Formats: sequence, structure tokens, C-alpha cells
Amino acid sequence: RAFSAQQPVYSAPGVPPNIRTMASQPISGAVLSQMLATGVAGVATGALAFVSFVDTRTYLQLVENGKEEIIKGLFPRWWPNGRDMMVSVIGLSVLTHGTAFYLSRNSSWLWSGGFLFCLAPYTMFVLGEDIDDLMRSDEKEVSVKTRRFCWMHHPRLILAALSFSLSLFTLGTRKPTDGKVEIVYADSE
Repeated sequence: RAFSAQQPVYSAPGVPPNIRTMASQPISGAVLSQMLATGVAGVATGALAFVSFVDTRTYLQLVENGKEEIIKGLFPRWWPNGRDMMVSVIGLSVLTHGTAFYLSRNSSWLWSGGFLFCLAPYTMFVLGEDIDDLMRSDEKEVSVKTRRFCWMHHPRLILAALSFSLSLFTLGTRKPTDGKVEIVYADSE
């Protein structure tokens, strides 16, 4: 059945009308861009959560057990791969959040994209020295630099989680029809 701007949408009591309207009409470019932005923010948050809860804990355990030589051999291989992935994810995130803003004109997409963008300068300026030192330091410095790198990595997860949370909130509170259809609740008459 066709869905026109003149038809009010009714929904069962207690069921948000957007469930029905989203199922009964094609997804617009604005909605698709918002879904993609939220998804990419989720990927960034998941990747940084893995580093914070798995990789950094592993590095700290290696330091505590006097296995700095493992970190010295592993970090120069681990970091370039992680960096390359996060550059792609952050770049895609900024692009998708910018597109979501452009198509929806909702400034929340700029804020959530901005949180993810901030990961790049934070990594360069705050973690950069530790990264450079871990790429070429001796075993004595590895212990101190690893501890600092691990603790300073966690704010990245917080920024990404803020972005993902804001993206989810913004996606969940958007007007389901982008303002083209009047939504009438069944129990409001």
C-alpha cells in the first residue's frame, strides 16, 4: 500500500509509530547516512574497547612479569597495524557523520563526529611520544613507556563511547519520517 503525506500513521498503544513507518517506506539517504555514521562509531568504540580491555592489560601483565623484551618485539609490529585501521575508521567516521549532518541538518552529528575526530590529534600529541619511544626504546624504558601508553589510551575509548552513545541517541530520537508525515498516536484522540 502506498504511503502518502496525507495519511496519518496509527500505531498500537505502547508501540512507537516509527516502527510501523520505518517498515512501510523506503529508507531515505538521510536515514541511511545516520545509520552508517552510528555503525562506524560503534566499530571505532569496539576496536578501542578491545585495546583498552585486552591489549593494554596484556602489555601491563608483560611488564609486571618482566617480559619487556616481548613488548619491544611486538609493539613495532602491533602499532602500525592498529594505526592504519584507526586512520581508516576515523576518516570514514568523520565522512559519515558529516554526511549525516548535511542530509539531516541535525548538529548532533557534528558533535559525535567531532568526538571521533579528536582521537587523531590526541593520539598524535598525547600518545605520540610514548609511541615513538616504544617503537625504538631499550628494555629499561619499555616498562615506563608501556605503563604510560596503556593508561593514556583509555581516554580514547571514552571519546569513542561518547560519540557512539550520542549517535545512538540521535538516531533513536530522530523524526522517523524526516518531517514528511504527521504522526498521530492511537491513544491521543
